[in-house]
Amino acid sequence: MSIHCALCIHTPYLYVEEINMIHFIVRIAVLSLIFVCWTVNASVTVIESTPSRLVLSWDMESFDTVTVTPARGAVTAVSFNGGYVVTGDSGASLLPGFSFYAGVPAQGNVRVTLEPQEISVLRTNNPLQKRMSAKSHLDPTFSSRWISDPSYSYLRDYRAALLVIRPVNDLGGGRIQLLKKARIVIDFPPSTHSGARWEPKSDYERMVKRLFLNFNVSQGWQQRDRRTLRKALDAQEPFPFAINQPLASFRVSGGERGNEASTRGNKLIKIRARVSVSFLAIMYQ
Repeated sequence: MSIHCALCIHTPYLYVEEINMIHFIVRIAVLSLIFVCWTVNASVTVIESTPSRLVLSWDMESFDTVTVTPARGAVTAVSFNGGYVVTGDSGASLLPGFSFYAGVPAQGNVRVTLEPQEISVLRTNNPLQKRMSAKSHLDPTFSSRWISDPSYSYLRDYRAALLVIRPVNDLGGGRIQLLKKARIVIDFPPSTHSGARWEPKSDYERMVKRLFLNFNVSQGWQQRDRRTLRKALDAQEPFPFAINQPLASFRVSGGERGNEASTRGNKLIKIRARVSVSFLAIMYQ
């Protein structure tokens, strides 16, 4: 049996993209803290990695159940190695998930196929523990039973797809279904791949290398203009400046004539990230 997924707060001072970036940075920080556990007892193994597809094998490790006795009666909590992601609707069974990142082309959606290879059914003495917290918009969405829809984002120049394997299924009546082994195929959309590969030169890029299951392949999907701009932005400016050094300058109004270019006339100005990036891109063309 194959399961296919066809992929796909506004505040006065933050755009939606900026808010998403803050959430994404927090998520990356958490993943970085737990990545040591992944390298020691990994549940996902790379079988094949090319610009056309990524093939993985899934092996559930160290599954365990614990009886919890809250005020409303005994319930069963389930866990397995690497299951750090909370899934399930509020009030539904609390099911752990295993998350991983794959680098993907700059445009288009990937297709994910999960083929179960070993499934077992267990009985528990109590109903599964329920999720009491409210569901967040950052939670993975599941169009299929075992694996989430991809969630796309950027880590600087690298486009990423976050996927979550949810190998525990509550059948009800004290019965749970476990996905012990599976084969996962991620098919990438047609794209231009340069074949470029290089050793990471920054701590950030080294983190991305550890995070992605296909880092070397994902390097070839970086857009040339983005790499050129990144190289220019990372370059150290000589100081003091040479006489002929091109410089950029701007003037902030004091707001005496009606708050123009200022924030409530307090002689402060907010330059949004998107404006700064566009400005720098023009400078380094």
